[in-house]
Parts: sequence; structure tokens; C-alpha cells
Amino acid sequence: MRGYTDRGANYNAFGYDPNGAIAYFVAFFYGPDWVPSHTVQQFGGPPEPPRYGPPAPYQIACLPDDFIPMPPPNFGGYAPNDPPYAELPARFHPSIFAAFMSLPEYRISE
Repeated sequence: MRGYTDRGANYNAFGYDPNGAIAYFVAFFYGPDWVPSHTVQQFGGPPEPPRYGPPAPYQIACLPDDFIPMPPPNFGGYAPNDPPYAELPARFHPSIFAAFMSLPEYRISE
């Protein structure tokens, strides 16, 4: 994309998630406190606090002392913090939400 500069704030514990949609899906399906055991994709430049959702392990060192993760936007009008939740995945990859990411209301692409 012309003129687009990727930056560390576009990433969180789930990898590349500039609009917070993956953080939203994870909170909706697995609960607001679940994070994967490792981050699938990380930013190759200087780390920054994530724009939405929990930080990746490599971002922890750059967080300000008063950092509070910003919850993702409430896509579709559904609150993701209400149980019951789905069974946790054995291995997490953001592609498990690929069908949702193709819907325009989730604005997953920049």
C-alpha cells in the first residue's frame, strides 16, 4: 500500500492486529484474559505498546509503568466478555478467524 508505514503499535500478543479485530475475536471466543503461549508474528522494528489488546512478550520492556491494554473496538455490537467461551485452541494462529476477517464490518485490512 502506497504511503503506509508499518509500526510496532500494529502488533500485540496475537501478532499483526492494527484494528484490534483479532484481540476482539479471541476475547469473544476464549475470554478477555487468554493469550497464546507465543506470538505468531512480531514487528521487526522498535517495539511499541500495542494499540489494542494485550502486549506480546517482546513489547513488555517498552510499556510505560501505567500501561493498561486498550480493549479492541466492539465489532458488531456484541460484548466479548460474556461466557460461555469456546474450548481453548491447542495451538493458536490468527488464521482460525480468516472467515470473519473477510467481512467488511471487521475492517481487518488497512
